[in-house]
Amino acid sequence: MTKNKQIDPPADLLAKILQAINKEKQKHSINQRLFLLGAWFLLSLILAVPELGRLMADLRSSGFADFFGLLFSDFSIVSQSANSFFFSLLQTLPAFNLALSLMIILMILKSGQLLARYFKKVEALV
Repeated sequence: MTKNKQIDPPADLLAKILQAINKEKQKHSINQRLFLLGAWFLLSLILAVPELGRLMADLRSSGFADFFGLLFSDFSIVSQSANSFFFSLLQTLPAFNLALSLMIILMILKSGQLLARYFKKVEALV
Protein backbone atom coordinates (compact mmCIF):
# COMPACT_ATOMS: atom_id res chain seq x y z
CA MET A 1 0.00 0.00 0.00
CA THR A 2 1.13 3.44 -0.83
CA LYS A 3 0.59 6.28 1.51
CA ASN A 4 -0.07 9.82 0.36
CA LYS A 5 2.89 11.87 1.26
CA GLN A 6 2.09 15.47 1.90
CA ILE A 7 4.55 17.89 0.36
CA ASP A 8 5.51 20.76 2.60
CA PRO A 9 5.82 24.10 0.78
CA PRO A 10 8.94 26.15 1.34
CA ALA A 11 8.73 28.50 4.30
CA ASP A 12 9.21 31.62 2.19
CA LEU A 13 6.64 30.70 -0.48
CA LEU A 14 4.03 33.19 0.73
CA ALA A 15 6.59 36.00 0.82
CA LYS A 16 7.72 35.16 -2.73
CA ILE A 17 4.13 35.11 -4.02
CA LEU A 18 3.34 38.45 -2.37
CA GLN A 19 6.56 39.93 -3.73
CA ALA A 20 5.71 38.73 -7.27
CA ILE A 21 2.19 40.20 -6.99
CA ASN A 22 3.61 43.50 -5.77
CA LYS A 23 6.11 43.55 -8.63
CA GLU A 24 3.33 42.98 -11.18
CA LYS A 25 1.29 45.80 -9.63
CA GLN A 26 4.30 48.09 -9.93
CA LYS A 27 4.80 47.08 -13.57
CA HIS A 28 1.14 47.76 -14.33
CA SER A 29 1.28 51.16 -12.63
CA ILE A 30 4.47 52.14 -14.44
CA ASN A 31 3.06 50.96 -17.79
CA GLN A 32 -0.02 53.14 -17.25
CA ARG A 33 2.18 56.12 -16.42
CA LEU A 34 4.34 55.46 -19.45
CA PHE A 35 1.28 55.41 -21.67
CA LEU A 36 -0.03 58.69 -20.24
CA LEU A 37 3.38 60.36 -20.40
CA GLY A 38 3.88 59.15 -23.96
CA ALA A 39 0.50 60.61 -24.93
CA TRP A 40 1.41 63.86 -23.16
CA PHE A 41 4.76 63.99 -24.97
CA LEU A 42 3.16 63.27 -28.35
CA LEU A 43 0.42 65.84 -27.80
CA SER A 44 3.03 68.43 -26.81
CA LEU A 45 4.99 67.76 -29.98
CA ILE A 46 1.86 68.01 -32.10
CA LEU A 47 0.92 71.31 -30.44
CA ALA A 48 4.45 72.70 -30.80
CA VAL A 49 4.55 72.62 -34.58
CA PRO A 50 1.67 75.03 -35.33
CA GLU A 51 2.37 77.17 -32.29
CA LEU A 52 6.01 77.76 -33.21
CA GLY A 53 4.91 78.60 -36.75
CA ARG A 54 2.38 81.07 -35.37
CA LEU A 55 5.04 82.59 -33.11
CA MET A 56 7.42 83.07 -36.03
CA ALA A 57 4.67 84.69 -38.11
CA ASP A 58 3.78 87.02 -35.24
CA LEU A 59 7.43 87.94 -34.73
CA ARG A 60 7.70 88.84 -38.41
CA SER A 61 4.43 90.77 -38.60
CA SER A 62 4.92 92.71 -35.37
CA GLY A 63 8.19 94.27 -36.50
CA PHE A 64 10.14 92.58 -33.72
CA ALA A 65 12.54 90.98 -36.18
CA ASP A 66 13.23 94.37 -37.80
CA PHE A 67 13.97 96.02 -34.47
CA PHE A 68 16.06 93.08 -33.34
CA GLY A 69 18.02 93.19 -36.62
CA LEU A 70 19.01 96.79 -35.84
CA LEU A 71 20.95 95.49 -32.88
CA PHE A 72 23.38 93.77 -35.25
CA SER A 73 23.35 96.11 -38.23
CA ASP A 74 23.42 99.57 -36.60
CA PHE A 75 24.78 99.02 -33.13
CA SER A 76 26.03 102.60 -32.83
CA ILE A 77 22.50 103.97 -33.32
CA VAL A 78 21.13 101.46 -30.84
CA SER A 79 23.73 102.33 -28.22
CA GLN A 80 22.91 106.05 -28.48
CA SER A 81 19.26 105.50 -27.64
CA ALA A 82 19.34 102.19 -25.82
CA ASN A 83 16.40 102.89 -23.49
CA SER A 84 13.94 103.78 -26.24
CA PHE A 85 15.26 100.94 -28.41
CA PHE A 86 14.68 98.27 -25.77
CA PHE A 87 11.29 99.77 -24.91
CA SER A 88 10.30 99.59 -28.59
CA LEU A 89 11.65 96.05 -28.75
CA LEU A 90 9.48 95.04 -25.79
CA GLN A 91 6.41 96.71 -27.28
CA THR A 92 6.68 94.74 -30.49
CA LEU A 93 7.23 91.41 -28.72
CA PRO A 94 4.21 89.06 -29.12
CA ALA A 95 4.15 88.17 -25.42
CA PHE A 96 1.14 85.84 -25.40
CA ASN A 97 2.38 83.63 -28.24
CA LEU A 98 5.88 83.65 -26.78
CA ALA A 99 4.55 82.52 -23.38
CA LEU A 100 2.39 79.85 -25.01
CA SER A 101 5.32 78.55 -27.06
CA LEU A 102 7.58 78.44 -24.02
CA MET A 103 4.91 76.59 -22.06
CA ILE A 104 4.63 73.96 -24.80
CA ILE A 105 8.42 73.60 -24.97
CA LEU A 106 8.48 73.18 -21.19
CA MET A 107 5.80 70.49 -21.47
CA ILE A 108 7.93 68.64 -24.04
CA LEU A 109 11.03 68.80 -21.87
CA LYS A 110 9.26 67.78 -18.66
CA SER A 111 7.40 64.88 -20.27
CA GLY A 112 10.63 63.70 -21.90
CA GLN A 113 12.38 63.83 -18.53
CA LEU A 114 9.60 61.84 -16.85
CA LEU A 115 9.53 59.31 -19.70
CA ALA A 116 13.25 58.71 -19.30
CA ARG A 117 12.83 58.27 -15.55
CA TYR A 118 10.01 55.73 -15.96
CA PHE A 119 11.90 53.81 -18.67
CA LYS A 120 14.70 53.38 -16.14
CA LYS A 121 12.18 52.06 -13.60
CA VAL A 122 10.85 49.57 -16.14
CA GLU A 123 14.38 48.36 -16.86
CA ALA A 124 15.01 47.95 -13.14
CA LEU A 125 11.87 45.83 -12.71
CA VAL A 126 12.63 43.53 -15.62
